Amino acid sequence: MWRSWSLKSWSLIVIITIDCAIIAVVAVLLTFSQKDDGFVSVADQSVSSSGSSQQISWQQGLLWTALPSVLLTLYRFYYDSVVTALLNEVPFAELYSDKGTSVRKSLMLDYRTYPSIYAWVFAFRNRHWLHGSSMLLGWIVSLFIVPFSARLMAPSYVNLDRQTPVSLTTIFDSSSINSSIDYSSILDTVSAARVHGGNLPPWTDGEFAFPAVDLSPMSEDPNGVSVALNIQAYSAYLECRSLTDYQIDRLDADEGSTITFSATDRGCDVEIKGGVSGGSTTYLKTSSKLFCPGGTGFSRLVVFIGSYDGDAPYLLSNLSLISCMPLYRMTPGYLNITRAISNAPLLAFSPDEEHTSDARFDTWASFESDLQNVQRFTPGSPDFTSSLGTVVLAYSRMKYPSNWISAEHMILSISTIFTTVFAFLAATVANKPTSGVTTASATLTSSENRLHVVPWIAYAFFAIFAILVFQASLTLLHVRRHPTFLQEEPKGLLSSADIVSNSPSLDRVVAAAQADREYKGRICAYMEKRYDIDRTRCWVTRDGSDENTIVVNDLQPKEAKGSRRKWVWGIPLRNLSRSRVK
Repeated sequence: MWRSWSLKSWSLIVIITIDCAIIAVVAVLLTFSQKDDGFVSVADQSVSSSGSSQQISWQQGLLWTALPSVLLTLYRFYYDSVVTALLNEVPFAELYSDKGTSVRKSLMLDYRTYPSIYAWVFAFRNRHWLHGSSMLLGWIVSLFIVPFSARLMAPSYVNLDRQTPVSLTTIFDSSSINSSIDYSSILDTVSAARVHGGNLPPWTDGEFAFPAVDLSPMSEDPNGVSVALNIQAYSAYLECRSLTDYQIDRLDADEGSTITFSATDRGCDVEIKGGVSGGSTTYLKTSSKLFCPGGTGFSRLVVFIGSYDGDAPYLLSNLSLISCMPLYRMTPGYLNITRAISNAPLLAFSPDEEHTSDARFDTWASFESDLQNVQRFTPGSPDFTSSLGTVVLAYSRMKYPSNWISAEHMILSISTIFTTVFAFLAATVANKPTSGVTTASATLTSSENRLHVVPWIAYAFFAIFAILVFQASLTLLHVRRHPTFLQEEPKGLLSSADIVSNSPSLDRVVAAAQADREYKGRICAYMEKRYDIDRTRCWVTRDGSDENTIVVNDLQPKEAKGSRRKWVWGIPLRNLSRSRVK
């Protein structure tokens, strides 16, 4: 028995293997893609690229776009050959079946004559479920699998982390904070950053000061985005209170009056005095109280503020007395340093506040007292205050324009400026270059173009190829259970003539049609018009020889449809039983 190579067992096993291999490959790539955020790094693509390196990059892009389409197009050709062979042998398998078949499903059937876009509909109508579903799956392969295979894999930028050692190039040295510091320039920098929105100095975020980190690992990596590491940061804060229980004295003189405040803040006695005259609108005085009694905090920063009012008993309205306790902290945390367009990297610090410790340094008293003593005369200014007070007032007016002089807003402003002053001081002055090499383990984040498997396309592939595996398995069983009577591949009219040459009943059918006056040379149309081709049975004899006879039984005109007479073109059926023709 001859059978197309596409329908041989080994061929169907090959296509089942290919289907399973495609499912396995896509599943593995999808797993690695989801696990490693892409399964391979690829070069950037650019339509304007030129040169050998860009040409290589473009050629790599073809690997995940054009190549899958080409391979699956070849697969479609293979699949189409199987389906075509399966459809071509339908009449021969139907005639060779044990029970025979109808003329419509055998002698007058050729699925190649139907438009391929809906030939599967006629296959289902003829109850050829396997053949119809095979044609339908062929369309799915052509319209979905092949086009979407070019989009099965897509490149996307992701951030990948790896561990790398970095060097800390500075260390906090408290001895650098002494009376030689120019606090005027530091206050100018604070004013530029906090009031006018200027840039921060390197290695501070305005609250914490960090040791400098050697960023060469990020600079040497062209795709480096950020470096993150655990680090110790230094900072200072104020715990402030607005005092309402205080004593106030006024001492008048020719040049103005001196106002003196006395109070007790959390067990520490504080006193502050300042001159008031009609020459300014706002008066803000800062002073430091060093060495408070034990258990009450080391020191206080005392502030009074008010607006000049000549009718007030003490020449001030909106009067507030504020006392603040300075605190110095060393805080561990996770510092993320991000590459920026400017020279200064962007810093993001996540403090571990549970492990914060006190970091009061030996020269804290010099810092607190010297900070109050910076004076600057600003012609035309409505404020009478120190350089520190000038920055505090400017920040409060900018941040809280509607009620900037209130005690609540002044506390917030003083606390922010004090913290920023110390952060700038520690970052620019106290952090000194180290004599030795201090290394730390850091996480280097690089932005890479990684190739991903598109999940929804992969899942669609799984479903379709699983159906194709099932379909091919059914085809394998079908061809084993439904042999044909062909001895060689039917080629052209000569093979057709050989097949029907030993079939007298077919000769009689054709001869009778040609003898009819209504015959117009269209045998199939004539047969369908004159006879009931759905109920007419036909089969191939099985006598063990290489010559097979096609037998047509019970062919009757439609108008004699009710007749029960059984005959085979002039031969009584009783003389031609199925037992004899098989």
